[in-house]
Amino acid sequence: MIAKELLEMPKVKSEDTALWWKILKNGYMAYGLDENLVRYRRAGRTLSSNKLEAIRRIWNLYRKVEGLSLPESVWNFCFWAVRAVSRRI
Repeated sequence: MIAKELLEMPKVKSEDTALWWKILKNGYMAYGLDENLVRYRRAGRTLSSNKLEAIRRIWNLYRKVEGLSLPESVWNFCFWAVRAVSRRI
């Protein structure tokens, strides 16, 4: 059972990602599934549709929320970018 205080959404952009990172940093494990459990449609102009803004949000999560150094941020950001592109190919 996850403690209630861990489930409070951080007041940052990409709060869902920041919340997952907070939960995982507190020792909980996450596992990926190889099946789709839901399907949804994205409207044309959502936060997810603006890729430049997504890049900015992820970078700020690494640098400001997680407080990673510049080399750590670059490393993690590159890994994120490769995964993000590979999911769309």
